[in-house]
Amino acid sequence: MMNRMFLRRVVAAGIPFGVGMGIYFSFRYGIPGGALAGIASGIFFGLAMTLFAEKQRVRMGAKDGVFDGHDVIHEGHANHFKRAEDRGGWLTLTADKLSFRSHGQNIQNQPVEINLADILNLKLTRSLGMIPNGFCVTSMDGTVNRFVVTGRSEWLRIVSAHLPG
Repeated sequence: MMNRMFLRRVVAAGIPFGVGMGIYFSFRYGIPGGALAGIASGIFFGLAMTLFAEKQRVRMGAKDGVFDGHDVIHEGHANHFKRAEDRGGWLTLTADKLSFRSHGQNIQNQPVEINLADILNLKLTRSLGMIPNGFCVTSMDGTVNRFVVTGRSEWLRIVSAHLPG
C-alpha cells in the first residue's frame, strides 16, 4: 500500500514533467494524443523518480540515527552545486556539522563538510531564478555551498537553530 508521502512525491515529480511532455506531444500529435502522452509520461516519470529517491534514502540514510559518530538532527535528499555539476546525494545535519555525501553517480564525488561554527550566513535560494527549492551556506572563509532540498524553509530553520552563539 502506498503511503501519502510517496504519492505526494510521485505527483510533485510527475506533474511538471507530464505538463511539459503533454505540451510537446500536443504539437506533434494533436491535443488529445498529447494530453494522453503527457499523463502517461508524468505518471511514469513521477514513479521512476520517487522509486529512485526512496532507494537512495534507504541506502544513504544514517543507520540507527548516527552519522560519523554523532546523532543525526535532520537529513534528506539534496543536490549540491560544485562548479558546473549538480551533484545528487544526501545532506545530514549533526550537532556540529552539515555534511553532504554524493550518491556516487556523479563525476565529482568528494564529500562536503561544513562546521556549524564556521557558518557566516544562510540564505534561501531559487533554482533557475524561479523555483523556490534551495538554500546557500556561506562560510567565514567566503566559501558558498548551494543545496537544493525538499523543505528548504525547514532546513534553514533547523540549521539556524543549531548554529553556535
